[in-house]
Amino acid sequence: MKICICTHHSLMQRNSGAQDRIINFAKHLSDDENRVYIVDRIMDKSDSPFIIDGDKYYFVKDGVLKEKNYPFSVKFFFSGLIKRFQMALLFFLKSIFGLSEGWKFISDAFDLQLFVKLFFVCKKENIDLIQSESPIPMIPSLLVKRILGVPLVFDEHNIEQVNIKRMGGNNFLITCLKILEKFCCRVSDAIFVVSKLDRELLINLGIPPKKITVIPNSVDINIFSPKIDGESIRQKYQLKKFTMLFHGALDYPPNQEAVSLLVNKILPSVLERCPNALLLIVGKNAPRLSHPNVIVAGFVEDLPKYIAAVDVGVVPLLRGGGTRIKVLEYMAIGKPVVSTEIGSEGIEVNHEKDILLSKSTNSDFVDLICRLYDDKELREKLGNNAREKVETLYDWTKSSKKAKNVYQSLVSNSGGRTSNYHSLT
Repeated sequence: MKICICTHHSLMQRNSGAQDRIINFAKHLSDDENRVYIVDRIMDKSDSPFIIDGDKYYFVKDGVLKEKNYPFSVKFFFSGLIKRFQMALLFFLKSIFGLSEGWKFISDAFDLQLFVKLFFVCKKENIDLIQSESPIPMIPSLLVKRILGVPLVFDEHNIEQVNIKRMGGNNFLITCLKILEKFCCRVSDAIFVVSKLDRELLINLGIPPKKITVIPNSVDINIFSPKIDGESIRQKYQLKKFTMLFHGALDYPPNQEAVSLLVNKILPSVLERCPNALLLIVGKNAPRLSHPNVIVAGFVEDLPKYIAAVDVGVVPLLRGGGTRIKVLEYMAIGKPVVSTEIGSEGIEVNHEKDILLSKSTNSDFVDLICRLYDDKELREKLGNNAREKVETLYDWTKSSKKAKNVYQSLVSNSGGRTSNYHSLT
């Protein structure tokens, strides 16, 4: 079977949970019977403003993303010129109506460039099934589905209307999302959500339960493992004291808010009771901070080693949607986690058994950190239970197997053929 994943994210800039889900999902779907392709929205240009010459699509081979080139016609006429027209139209709408956020969303959702690229790949590679990542690439995906007669899966990373509302999005954008999200659910042949909570939210919107399958955000339990040695990181940063870790895309507003809370509110309160505590911050676009107990590492390639080097993961998130992969990564390496309820939302964990949960970032959150500071046995118990929970529920090998069963059913019921790609390069 050949599967094509369509996303509006650029996979060349891997700095978010969405990109992690897409890439790891694709890697674990790919096997001897299934080949996976990915069409993304890369915008690297040449000296000519009309040619997107850095644009490539991907396929997975031996667990690694490999690149393939688009022909000149796709990069120039169908992509370069169309994208320029869309940019000019968006500028006009912003100038007249001043609704930059909402109009940009509409422009992204009706992306003719993405449609052309997706149609080319699906036609050339003889694709059996399309998967749209989030609502934005759904309209191009639907058009290709209708033209080629292949099944379409809608992979809902979070309930976008809830996420944007929590982040303070304007009413125009939220209304657009509500309409598009419901449309996506109705026209797709199957829907993937990341948690039982998101499944219930869609059911409450009137979506038939039989269309919805929970494919949770997961981790590669061989890469994120308690066997990882973090000693080199401890030596590099002189982490001889009790160390907390927060990581993520640090230009994402909920993560920015979490870092601010940690540095300005939580850490000072922790230091009053645990004077040797340190905070390690990891992630792209990290802020510049000057604090004797804060270490900012920025973007790192070997994240598992950084997690292995610390004593506890802290997740003081107050906004956002879906499920947080960072929580699963801490748990997979056997580290105890202190999180707000929103931070662990959608993940099947139990307070005091797999994780420590707080309703807010106030004194309760600080109390939980200090409990772990004082109790090594509790840290070990929570870490061991967390690892066991990830192995049971959040292993990409198991999660991708559920998805493959859905794909096989859809392709069989559509009367389509399952391609044999072994002879292809």
